[in-house]
Amino acid sequence: MRSITFISALLAFVVLLASMACSRPQPLLPTPTPSPLPPTAAPSPTVTMPPAPTRPGKLQFIGEIKLRALPGVGHNPQAVAVLDGRIYIANRSTNNVSVIEGDEVVAVIAVGAAPIAVAADAETGLVYVANEGEDSISIISGYRGVETVPAPRSPACLAALEGRLYAGGRGENALMVLDGVSGEFIASVPLDASIGVLALAVNSLNDLLYASVYDAVEIVDLKELVVVGRLEREAYLTLGADPSSGRFFVGEYESESSSHYLVAYDALGAQVLGRVLIGRDPRGMAVDANSGRIYVANSWSNDVSIIDGRAWELVATVPVGLRPLDVAVGDRGEVYVVNSGSDNVALVDGRSSHLLHVVPLALLPRGMAVDLSTGRLYVANASTNSIFVVEAGQVVAEIAAGLHPSEVALSSRGDTLSVLNYVGGDLMLISTLDHRVAETVEVGRLPQGLAVVPDGGQLYVSDAVLDADGQRLLRNIELTTIYGTKEKPVKVQVDPRTGRAYMVAFNGVPGSNGGFIVYVLDLETGEPVRGQVGGLSMTGLVLDPEGGRIYSTAGRFGYFQLIVNDAHNLARVATLGLPKYPAALAYNPATHHIFIYLTHTANPSVEPGVELWVLDSRGLGTVGRFPVSAQVPPYEAESYRFAVDSQRGYVYLADAWRGTVHVMSDVPLPPPPSPIPTYTLTPWPTLTPHPEPTPTVASAVEPSCERAAAPLFERYWSDLGLGCPTDDMQVGPTAEQAFERGYMVWRASDRAIFVFYNDGVWRSYPDQWNEGLLEFSCEVVPPGGLQQPKRGFGWVWCAEKGVKEGLGWATENERGYAGQWQFFERGQMMDSGTRPVIYALFDDGTYREYSTQ
Repeated sequence: MRSITFISALLAFVVLLASMACSRPQPLLPTPTPSPLPPTAAPSPTVTMPPAPTRPGKLQFIGEIKLRALPGVGHNPQAVAVLDGRIYIANRSTNNVSVIEGDEVVAVIAVGAAPIAVAADAETGLVYVANEGEDSISIISGYRGVETVPAPRSPACLAALEGRLYAGGRGENALMVLDGVSGEFIASVPLDASIGVLALAVNSLNDLLYASVYDAVEIVDLKELVVVGRLEREAYLTLGADPSSGRFFVGEYESESSSHYLVAYDALGAQVLGRVLIGRDPRGMAVDANSGRIYVANSWSNDVSIIDGRAWELVATVPVGLRPLDVAVGDRGEVYVVNSGSDNVALVDGRSSHLLHVVPLALLPRGMAVDLSTGRLYVANASTNSIFVVEAGQVVAEIAAGLHPSEVALSSRGDTLSVLNYVGGDLMLISTLDHRVAETVEVGRLPQGLAVVPDGGQLYVSDAVLDADGQRLLRNIELTTIYGTKEKPVKVQVDPRTGRAYMVAFNGVPGSNGGFIVYVLDLETGEPVRGQVGGLSMTGLVLDPEGGRIYSTAGRFGYFQLIVNDAHNLARVATLGLPKYPAALAYNPATHHIFIYLTHTANPSVEPGVELWVLDSRGLGTVGRFPVSAQVPPYEAESYRFAVDSQRGYVYLADAWRGTVHVMSDVPLPPPPSPIPTYTLTPWPTLTPHPEPTPTVASAVEPSCERAAAPLFERYWSDLGLGCPTDDMQVGPTAEQAFERGYMVWRASDRAIFVFYNDGVWRSYPDQWNEGLLEFSCEVVPPGGLQQPKRGFGWVWCAEKGVKEGLGWATENERGYAGQWQFFERGQMMDSGTRPVIYALFDDGTYREYSTQ
């Protein structure tokens, strides 16, 4: 099997790579009507590159396209602070801090693991970063780190004032006070808290500090370092103070209306001074002491609430990006908003309440499209709100788009580029000739799925079908689940030859048996087409109209598959097991090659490492496996996308973690031998009764029983007193989650949730969680290193009396597995998916565990 390393491929194309380190071109902005957002503020010089070399005559990586030069990569930004005209951003996933001056990142500083909070002190001239992953605080001066000091356990928040640093953590019920210059410990102020400190705010006017401890706000006198007041309100993460008036502000949730409010209190919390409606799931906030305006970052509604703090009214709501978490005000009243999901910082004009531009902390290439007539490549980049245009391996233009563009598609003539803006909730139709916006159409919240019907005059956009000009709605799409609920697609593919649309969407099944499946619709009528394509938990879908095949990838319970369906009758014609998670999928009809980007696996027998696996569709034989020097991102979903230039033999892979586009040359090759069944594991068990043991085994254990205990349970059952089996062993989708003081198990067959307490008591509850309900059934904040259960487990944990108190917090994520169980006259037995044990459940509500090792 041929293996070509990524480094050797780059050396073969060193001229191309060297040229791509140059600066980006001047963006081409569309006309102001309709008005898109400019991608960045500062203009850029033109990229200078040599002509693209002749394509190598073999299948190999030949380089990567760098869309723009940055001094470093900052993923998953969490917090922002301003000092001396510089903006400091803590990036949790890359363990660093980006420094912005003007309208660009000028430096990236390494700090500790998982930085989550940042504060600055004008008196010391220093910046402080709380590193949640290693319980430390990094101290920064200018562009360099100068010191690292201990922090509270699981540090979550910082505040700095007049030479002192204040730190709170989820693992300690106290406020830590440090010297702002040396970082030396000064004092610890005990707080009346149960799960640590979640947020801090200081008020220089009255020397008070406010600490959110979830169910209250503790008020600390900074001169005496004693608690002088307590506001009994569930404050959570939104907390701020006004140094001009002495007031402080708390974000509060009203469960009756499912609304969030910002509430103003007097300095000691004795009186409510005002209450105003804000966006969904508010996080960080900032106060402009000069203008009196207040800014709140709303992570669920992807916007910023701007409030007139003097008139106490909402001035504006400004969409900014995906999952804004924090906000800060500059010296001239400029407002900086950290968008954790878009990897950028949005700059808002505090006076006009308009979004001016964004500054990318990393590049996030998402959807791509290739013009087969010209070879031109269009790359949607979410962090710059723009589309990069690439010709012959070089960026030649940058087109402004809306908020967080995620998908692009070309018209059949190549004269119109459709751009789907995920956060903006709209579709832009842009001329590829002059890059002007011809039309902008609102398509709903967080749309996904975009496809053009060639020569059909239709655009499939999320759950709607538009005419080719985007000016008329032809029909809405309804994907109905087995429960009658409606789902919206996340991926769309169309096949004009068979007259069908294939849409990937959630199946509507609650709990661990839920997942993405393929819905098949008639292109002309929009009616469902009978038949099943792919499997459960889909990760990729591509079509081969000429060959009459549908290729899809899926992953379930740690097993991964490539599935092949007939495009005409939808019958499954082949299944091939995959060794690792298939993060992206592509097909080149000119070479019959299937490209699968494999990232990770929990199977210890499979060699770790990211690779590109290339198969031949004429027998699923392996053409090549190409290792890729890449890190698997912590938020992998949709981190990789393919585009194929079948006319010129190029395959493009957008890598959102590295912020580049990998380029591979693809050439026709003789089909390799079909694979032997090495990876033909079946990830879903057959839901039929387990075969009965031989009569001799059954009679040796319990001669009077008509049925035998399954071999898995037999050795433990005979002495338990459970009685005879009442049914054969069953197998089906199951999930388990570990807690501080026990376990929870979900079983799909009877939608039951079992709770096992460490004292030997078990209880069962019906799974009442359904899709459409909140993932988390109650608002609580777990201590550092622990988790709140969600979905079905979370419903029982929050709603059923005594479960939360008895189990404690979850200690890890739930794990799905193919569970096995059997019923007996006086109870049942089942296996565990997280430990090598068997549970024996008795009808009196007690249970025992038996090790299978």
